Amino acid sequence: MICRSLVSAFVLLAVTASAQTLAPATPPPDAAKKTPTTAALTTAGATDPLVLSPFEVVSEETGYYTQRGLSSGRLGVDLKDSAANVNVFTKELAADLGAIDLGNLLEFSNSTQLDQADFTGSTIDPVVGEGAGRANISGRARGLPTIRLVDYEVADWEIDNYNVDRTDIFLGTDAILFGNGSSGGTINSSRDSANFRRNRTIISYNLGSNGRNRAVFDSNTVLIPKKLALRVGLVKYHTDGRRMWDYADRKAGSLAATFQATKTTTFRASFDTGNNHRHQPMINNLPENRASQWLNSKDANKTV
Repeated sequence: MICRSLVSAFVLLAVTASAQTLAPATPPPDAAKKTPTTAALTTAGATDPLVLSPFEVVSEETGYYTQRGLSSGRLGVDLKDSAANVNVFTKELAADLGAIDLGNLLEFSNSTQLDQADFTGSTIDPVVGEGAGRANISGRARGLPTIRLVDYEVADWEIDNYNVDRTDIFLGTDAILFGNGSSGGTINSSRDSANFRRNRTIISYNLGSNGRNRAVFDSNTVLIPKKLALRVGLVKYHTDGRRMWDYADRKAGSLAATFQATKTTTFRASFDTGNNHRHQPMINNLPENRASQWLNSKDANKTV
């Protein structure tokens, strides 16, 4: 009797356990909505992640705001992670400030000024960098000379901002980073590049005091979608200075092309040409007696 009771109890326990195992669980009412299907997961993962090139800074600026730069390291880094003093002027910011060249930008940058040849201490040589006819080639940062770059190549000519996408002003020595540098810092202008986003043409005309008038033409054309694009820029500019016979005339044009050969290979080329005609009167127009200096030096060199 005891054996039969134990066997009956074991069978009853097994049947109960089997019934509990085979009974389907009742799903909650919102389970079908919360659980993603295989098709949904496949669709969500179909988009490949966007990989940014560390050797260039793409046009991600929004108005005055920009995130990345090449001026503070060998590769593109976020400006918030840089310990260097970097001032970035985007195309929109330079346009709203009325900054058409390097001299105008340096007026709004920190601890910078246009190099006006006023650091020699000479009382005879006039200041040659003031007025409408001044040369906008180099500047000074914290009183020290800087070097001018275009796309991180040395530029010894005057750059107009009509075809400049952004200007990075780096304060401090950084020749170890790029091979071209100066004790004061570097000033780099990044040219406008052709892009595959859309066809766009902008024509602007600006009037100002002292007979200033400036016309700019900027056109981006996509010839082959995601393959080939061209960008054309033109500028015509004239202004007079605050003194007589002080003026500047500028006519320039640029052509940029972008060709994407493969998914990972892109070729970019650009060409600039132009003519600057300006006249800058001497600031020191007072009469000077230089003959006495020559005569005194001649007498001092006499041997007795």
